[in-house]
Amino acid sequence: MPILQRLFQSADYLAAPLTLANAFAAIVILFAGTIILVRGRASRASTLFFAVTLATTGWLACFALMYASRDASIALTWARIGHLFASLIPAALFHFASEYVGRRRTFRAATILFWVTCAGVGVLSVATS
Repeated sequence: MPILQRLFQSADYLAAPLTLANAFAAIVILFAGTIILVRGRASRASTLFFAVTLATTGWLACFALMYASRDASIALTWARIGHLFASLIPAALFHFASEYVGRRRTFRAATILFWVTCAGVGVLSVATS
């Protein structure tokens, strides 16, 4: 059976305390980011903060699934996907910070470089062994 079909079969997972802790943290972070997005009326800063929370939620959720995996190949797949999300966190944080302090135009080139570099690292982590 291909790995993509096995990723979503409940028989291949077993919840553990570390799994539940990561899943709970992911849910709380996503909830906080959503509240800030709504209360910030989807301003540029609140949208960028939401991007930070999405990347963090993706990372924690994938690692929760990795910890719950009963099969090493499934755990490795979740680890790679989680690393993709984790590699986007620095770029999202830098982009948010440059917007929040009002220096978006000053750091435009650095922001683009951050996104390209972090996305490249993430894609390499998923695509290579």
